[in-house]
Amino acid sequence: MKVKIEVTDENGRTYAGELELEQILQGRRREHAKETNTKNSSSLPQRIIRLREKGYFASPRVYNEVHAEIQKEYPCDPARVRVALIRLQRNKQLRKTSKNYGGKDLTAYAW
Repeated sequence: MKVKIEVTDENGRTYAGELELEQILQGRRREHAKETNTKNSSSLPQRIIRLREKGYFASPRVYNEVHAEIQKEYPCDPARVRVALIRLQRNKQLRKTSKNYGGKDLTAYAW
């Protein structure tokens, strides 16, 4: 569909233009965009989920271990990894357990 528009500004100058519009199906465009974003997402939580899918969390891991693994491909602050692990556990995407690490019982995450 072509659209023609004519506009006059506050100084009395007139502008005209023409635009070609294409029809889109309702809802499909949004769903497609959402799928694309989640499939190709490389956010920190998505990277941790990919580690889980590869079996990395078969044995309990403390956040330092997860940070060391993530750091190989995605440089980030250890605090971000810790917060991401807590949120994934809260959303039931990881399980919380404890692990003796360096002589201390620390919170660990498993799947």
